[in-house]
Amino acid sequence: MGITGTGSPFLPLLDHCGDFCQASGRHALSPDKLKLYDGTLFGGNRMWAALSSLISAIPSAATSPYALVAYALAAAVYALSVWRVSRNKNLLANLQKLPPKDRRKALEREMGSNLAPKISAEQWVRSRIHRYYFFAFLATCAALVTIVALALFARTDPPGTGAVFIGNVNYVAQQYQQINNNQILATELKQQIQEGIELATRREFARAQEAFMRVPDSARVPAVWNDLGVVYEGLGDLDRARSAYATALRQQPDFPPAQANLARLQAKPSSDPAKAGADSRTASTPPRAVVNLLAPDQGGHPEIMPGEDWRKITSGKEEDKISVRAGAEAEVVYAFKDNKPATFATFEMLIAQTDMFNPKEIEILAADNSRGGPFRSVGKCTMVNAVVADSRYQRCDLPETTARYVKIKLISTYHFNQWANLPQIRLIGRLEP
Repeated sequence: MGITGTGSPFLPLLDHCGDFCQASGRHALSPDKLKLYDGTLFGGNRMWAALSSLISAIPSAATSPYALVAYALAAAVYALSVWRVSRNKNLLANLQKLPPKDRRKALEREMGSNLAPKISAEQWVRSRIHRYYFFAFLATCAALVTIVALALFARTDPPGTGAVFIGNVNYVAQQYQQINNNQILATELKQQIQEGIELATRREFARAQEAFMRVPDSARVPAVWNDLGVVYEGLGDLDRARSAYATALRQQPDFPPAQANLARLQAKPSSDPAKAGADSRTASTPPRAVVNLLAPDQGGHPEIMPGEDWRKITSGKEEDKISVRAGAEAEVVYAFKDNKPATFATFEMLIAQTDMFNPKEIEILAADNSRGGPFRSVGKCTMVNAVVADSRYQRCDLPETTARYVKIKLISTYHFNQWANLPQIRLIGRLEP
């Protein structure tokens, strides 16, 4: 029979208050356990404050159905424990209002059995309170471990492909902080990444792709490239998926999710029949040189440009630059050697000093049919208005792309009126046979 159940014969005693009201003793379990429970980790409000803090963080991590189940279980255990602890504390408070000689008898009558000879009624109720504290702590820890494991490392999306989808903006922010010397990921970028994650989770892959592609290159850490690869898989574009996973691994060669995803895709045929045939010949084809595809000595040349001075930005001379204003006309279309296709994955721009006339955002687009397009966006690059320590050329990683034409578009600058001194640019890749 439960001590605090509805209709309990002990309930009239809970309403009784005589002249014997007094404070309870401090002994509930053994003295050594009492110190642990009441004084530190499991003590009352401290424990529940810690658990409440942990549980409040779960929704941001619980991005898989299994993790949400664990969250629901943790919440249920929390609610049940709070209810039972509250009832037993109420019981203890009212039990102490009875004369000491009546307490043990009243509790035994409620239990339907006799208490152990050396334990008082107060000690028995206190032990039950601390037992619920302990059970709640263990259950919550188990739920948290399950959530972290599922949300960070065991999530797959889309269902049936086996792709490892990280889908956790907090993980992305942590990775960004590690890569960028403890710099915090901006809130607006976190929101943008979260939008892509939520769209991918709802299998709205086209919109998810657009959301992820709006994330500037500086914020595309390996986890973002990995999840973009999963989005490409959802769209059926296995070639771009491979490229995205490969980009993640260029940034972090030992990144397990991208390693697993790329290894899984290697066994699948290309989504492009022409490339599928080329893949079968890869093993017997010698590797092609990686070059600056825009360099005149490598056959790169502008096809459509606002003026002849635009040839300067690929001359290879660091002193060559042109003055332009960001906007619709600040773009140039290049073709590669002999107008053949090329494969590229890196854009670079010379930033020699901090200057308000430095370019800020550059968009790279690609086309296959003609120099007039249609063009598809490959990615956007954000340049830092400062000299990078390891190289004067700032690097922007892109999804590996094969195309015949590339368009370079200046979107914005650090100047208040959007003027820029456009410096030397490079597109790093290899010419296709």
